[in-house]
Amino acid sequence: MSIDLACAVPETLAQEAKLGDLLDTVRNTAVWEDRQAEVLDYVYRERLIRLIRERAPVEEIRAFHEHLGRVAHPRRKEAWEGLSKPYFARWSAYRDVLENRIAALSSEAPRQVLQRAHVREILDLVATGAADSQKTLGEMLGLTKTNLTRVLQLMEANELIERRSQGREKRLVLGVHGELVAREGSAPEQRPIGRVGTPAPARRGIEYLRVAR
Repeated sequence: MSIDLACAVPETLAQEAKLGDLLDTVRNTAVWEDRQAEVLDYVYRERLIRLIRERAPVEEIRAFHEHLGRVAHPRRKEAWEGLSKPYFARWSAYRDVLENRIAALSSEAPRQVLQRAHVREILDLVATGAADSQKTLGEMLGLTKTNLTRVLQLMEANELIERRSQGREKRLVLGVHGELVAREGSAPEQRPIGRVGTPAPARRGIEYLRVAR
């Protein structure tokens, strides 16, 4: 079903429009005007931001990537060449961003990362909410600030965790790969954690990791 982009509310389309309807609209629009392309670009930009910000599953990202591949196809390039902005190049760039995201989420990597000292413990503590700050984590594991920072940098490089500044504290949350490890993990298995001796679920999913260089 085609959409009247000239009269549509961009915010509504960004939330509700189906990819199939957007593709039909592109296919059925013979002559493009700036207003139409601007609305479509807004929809694509907002969806791209949402997919990345909300850490959407790879299947959803792949569907949008394939859609943009059909829209930003070389045979359609001429339709947007006379407009005020380089929309074809922008939509091709959006597709490249998604392609990189898919590659990161689907990549296989060495097992060394989760085998490094304290990595699994830290991942479990962050996943369960037992430690949400860098200071608390260091106290629980009995690590010096230097040693903890080194481990966290490795985990952050592999997108296992994210460190977010909140005042003087560094808050810890699961990164993209950290969530995948938790999601792909088997049933919880009790085991001690470092010096604390607190049981926590074991995690797997190492195929999603990559070693920082």
